[in-house]
Amino acid sequence: MPNINLIASRREEKKRLERTAGQLFIGLGSSVGVLLLLASYMAARHLSMNADMASADQRMEKIQPTLDEIERIKKETDDLVPKVEQLETAKLQTLRWQAVFLALSRTTPRNTWLSQVSAGEGDTPSVTIQGQTENQHQVADMNEALQREDVFANVEIKGTNAVNVTLPGKGTTAPPEQLQRIQFDLTAQLKPIQKPEPPAGPAGAPGADPAKTAMNTGGNSNG
Repeated sequence: MPNINLIASRREEKKRLERTAGQLFIGLGSSVGVLLLLASYMAARHLSMNADMASADQRMEKIQPTLDEIERIKKETDDLVPKVEQLETAKLQTLRWQAVFLALSRTTPRNTWLSQVSAGEGDTPSVTIQGQTENQHQVADMNEALQREDVFANVEIKGTNAVNVTLPGKGTTAPPEQLQRIQFDLTAQLKPIQKPEPPAGPAGAPGADPAKTAMNTGGNSNG
């Protein structure tokens, strides 16, 4: 009787071990399957990324000439910037002197002529105005008129003196006429150049006077 019970117990233990081995095999097989699926996914992802990179490289090769052309144009533009700035400065200088002579034409009294208009030396741009007129009052009037012009600053009368002028006589037989004139010397500083702003309004609309715009003048006149 004890032998029979021992045999039955061993058979039962053998069956339990077989069931455990089967479960382990199934679990191992499932793990292997998951690993295979993960490996397959990673491989497919890797292939997809390689394909995307290859496609991106192809597109880059196609647009590379365009990028090179853009870089070339950018370099040429950068090289032109100093030249454009020089031309812009020269243009503004021209507009400033245009504004200066327009202001002089408005402020010069009657029976007055200018003998010299010259640019002054120094850090601050200035102009020297020399001429002759009939009397001291006209010199003072011109000085006040220049001060009202927005192109000038710090207008000063540097000096005046009376001079005798000989004018041709009226007619072929008349003797020369002797007149006394006032010779004057004025100086004035020039206000800094300001770049003109684009005119407001639709394209093609007439803008402001470029000379006055360059000097930020307000269109003041003497009369």
